[in-house]
Amino acid sequence: MKISELTNMDILGFIKAEVDEDSKKEMELIMPAAKVYICDYTSLKTEELDNHEDITIAYIALCQHMYDNRTFALDSKEVNRVIESILGLHDHNLVG
Repeated sequence: MKISELTNMDILGFIKAEVDEDSKKEMELIMPAAKVYICDYTSLKTEELDNHEDITIAYIALCQHMYDNRTFALDSKEVNRVIESILGLHDHNLVG
């Protein structure tokens, strides 16, 4: 499944969150923030994300992390290793 195909209901189902109006609204905020984080981390453009289906797993995990912690910005020290590993495979950021 591609990131562009996922809805807030899909993400809430994957992360086993209670589905109510508040969680739907929160996920509508989280999903774009997670995309921006992934694009910033990898230097990929939003439209390129769908070319890498493994990034979908990182996206869902990132959405879950943001939902569980109710934060829309991440410190790189907070990102779990699965997200970091998957995104690292696609990192085009040559600064380092």
